[in-house]
Amino acid sequence: MIDFDIDIFITGSNAKMLSGELATYLGGRYVEIKVYPFSFREVLDSYAETGQSIDQAEVFVRYLVMGGMPFLYRHSFDAIAARQYLSDIFDSIILKDIAQRNKVRDIDQLKRLILFFIANIGNTFSAASVVQYLKNERRSLSSETLYNYIRYCQEACLLHLVPREDLIGKRLLSFQEKIYLTDHGIREALYGNNQRDINQTLENIVYMELLRRGYEVTIGKSARAEVDFSVKKETKRCMCR
Repeated sequence: MIDFDIDIFITGSNAKMLSGELATYLGGRYVEIKVYPFSFREVLDSYAETGQSIDQAEVFVRYLVMGGMPFLYRHSFDAIAARQYLSDIFDSIILKDIAQRNKVRDIDQLKRLILFFIANIGNTFSAASVVQYLKNERRSLSSETLYNYIRYCQEACLLHLVPREDLIGKRLLSFQEKIYLTDHGIREALYGNNQRDINQTLENIVYMELLRRGYEVTIGKSARAEVDFSVKKETKRCMCR
């Protein structure tokens, strides 16, 4: 920037450096720009740029199944090719961004755990219930290792762990949390049933849209009422049910 009139962009998403580590290497000398998969609005804009005549309902069904990875909307993929593309992305994240850099030995156990969370996006869970689930599968895993695996997935921008907030006591509770997926298309590619489990899929879409709009998001608990999301931006707070 001294010698040339340029901007420098660094992406952190590989086995050597993830985006969260930029603060360590470039502390105070960078501005972070978070990039997410396409929203539905961006998918419509992408189609509009091609000059195609589109039906929004049909495009939404495609978005519901395929998710928002931009590459899928720049090329004509059939359903099988799209699933293979998303499956390959998932395998790359597991092997390079998570297992390799964190020296995870039991990759099969890691994948089983992630697939469990992917199948149950939007459902509350506790560490004890997941440990018991794996025990029933004849797999041994401690709560500490469980949260380490979740942290690895968060650092790799694959999963989002959302804590439950007691809206009366203003406390974050360390149980009955929820997991969401950065791109719901990966769920369809690995597990299927996005349309059958439409409540979960739509909840995941809404959560990611709230992040795009700059909100801090928790799941809520207020007296007897169940709150899907408690969102905050600056001094404003609202609840979604």
